[in-house]
Amino acid sequence: MQQPHGARNRIRALLLAILATFGVLLGGALAEPAPAAAYGTCPTDNTMITSYKYVINGTTTVYDLTGNTHAGDTVKVVFTLASGCSSQQVSLVSYKAPGPTFDANTANQQTVYQQQTGSFSAGVNNYLQVTIPSCYFQIDFVRGAVITTLGPAGSTNFYSAQNRLIDANNGGTGSCVTPTATSTLTKTPTATNTPTKTPVPPTYTPSKTPTSTATKTSTPVPPTYTPAPPTNTPTPVPCPTDNTVLTGYYYLINGNATHVPDLGGVTHAGDTVQVVFTVRSGCSNIQLSLVSYKAPGPTFDANTADQQTVYQSQTGYFSTGTSSLTVMIPSCFYQIDFVRGAVITTLGPAGSTNFY
Repeated sequence: MQQPHGARNRIRALLLAILATFGVLLGGALAEPAPAAAYGTCPTDNTMITSYKYVINGTTTVYDLTGNTHAGDTVKVVFTLASGCSSQQVSLVSYKAPGPTFDANTANQQTVYQQQTGSFSAGVNNYLQVTIPSCYFQIDFVRGAVITTLGPAGSTNFYSAQNRLIDANNGGTGSCVTPTATSTLTKTPTATNTPTKTPVPPTYTPSKTPTSTATKTSTPVPPTYTPAPPTNTPTPVPCPTDNTVLTGYYYLINGNATHVPDLGGVTHAGDTVQVVFTVRSGCSNIQLSLVSYKAPGPTFDANTADQQTVYQSQTGYFSTGTSSLTVMIPSCFYQIDFVRGAVITTLGPAGSTNFY
């Protein structure tokens, strides 16, 4: 049976009253909702790094570079990016420095020793690793790219002036400059054959025609001559100026102990690749780099190479002995290169010499 019009109005009013009561209790939840706060917005400053720690020489974990790093150490930083962050450039770099403390007036004398730069996204266990030189040093963990030459003093060409410095340390106990050897020339006296003369007094015999005859007897003393011992100094072999500066190398994929001799066909998107290499005897300060790129396709094409962007790179200066570099491959189309020299940030264009 249809309800009377007045009854329907009373029921409607009662329902509205109930709804209004719930609206008050819920703090106006039934009113038009306010716009939700943006979720996962990546900060544009250093707070994008929500946490970090360092592993020194593979054993000691610390949470601050200051006072915890020393010349010759290998430093790995493990960090987390805030939710919503993607493709954010972060770098770890060590420099050779002119002294054990930072001085803006001499900062432009610092030279990059090793650096690793990568593009990272939200999540944990992102990492970078470099080795500190065995002399006066500076090490910086920064947001963004590495500054190759710092300064000059008073400029903004410093990480701190650009608000990109997350952590740093200076130290070391010795100069990075090898003193130039000074050779002292020792002259060996040349033996001189100088006879010793013993004069004999002359004898005079008087006669009508006086004759004065003086007889001199000279008895030479043989010289004493000690020859200098021969010096056998091997002729140094010059360091090659091409890729033969390396006597060997191999790759470790995702920490696997299997030595892989070639990158071709053995790497995949998302892999972590370490190259272990040996620099030839007699070589020093050889720049080597390992770099991965995001690529527009699965095969190399010089016509689209300029569309590639660096994903991660590690560069260092190495001397005789065995060392390593490590990068991650992006989880998409990629290119990975092990090269002598510096990383080319933008390859190409096609037909140019701007390729490794």
